[in-house]
Parts: sequence; C-alpha cells; structure tokens
Amino acid sequence: MLYLIPLVLGFLLLGIALWRGRAVPRAIAACVGLGLIVHISAGDLRWTSVGGAVILAVGLGALALAATGPVPGRTPSGPAELMVTTAQ
Repeated sequence: MLYLIPLVLGFLLLGIALWRGRAVPRAIAACVGLGLIVHISAGDLRWTSVGGAVILAVGLGALALAATGPVPGRTPSGPAELMVTTAQ
C-alpha cells in the first residue's frame, strides 16, 4: 500500500503542472491529476473504480495526442487530429 503514495502524488503533480503550464486544455490536466485519485479512493464501489480508470485513460490518451501533435506538412484527416490542431 505504501507504493500508492508516490504514484498518486506523481499524477497529481503532473496534473498541476499541465494545468499551470497550459500545455494542454484544462479538462485534460484535470483528468490526469484526478483520475487515479478517484480510482483508488473508490474502495469497493465498482462504478467509481471503473469511472476513475476511464477518467485517467481519457486524460492520458488526450495527453498523448497533444504531445505527438500533427505531422508537419500534412492536413488533419480524422477527428483526433482535428482535436489536436484546434487545441494548440
């Protein structure tokens, strides 16, 4: 159980850094920072455990899209690429 403290603290600090640095939209930063906290604090409640995992997955997936960015010299072809180009 001791290993959870740095894990939660790391994701929380990453969310705060993304929020303050405005590197990504604030909703993505909130998902990254709070997803693991919701997931772990769920205890035996299945819906909050699954919900926290989904929040974290959405946040990390959107963060990956924002970090990779569009390919230079190519027009966006799908909704994910359009989301990344409009977020920047």
